[in-house]
Amino acid sequence: MAVVLVAMGLYGSGYLGWQLRLSDDTAVVTKARALHPRLALGMTLFFALGAVGGMMSLIMQDRPVFARCGAPSLASCGS
Repeated sequence: MAVVLVAMGLYGSGYLGWQLRLSDDTAVVTKARALHPRLALGMTLFFALGAVGGMMSLIMQDRPVFARCGAPSLASCGS
């Protein structure tokens, strides 16, 4: 997930988003206007699928989904 955040998030939202605001070159703005929403949608899709995959992994392992699994209560979450 960190790779998706860094690659798609920094390039798509950070770089291309600011190119839309600051650039005077029409070719750069046109490219950024086409790629920016696609990368944002792709990043959202990857995060949503990752969350569903993590939930399904917990369910298939018979682990509690909404249990608090911090350091003090780690023994109650199963290993």
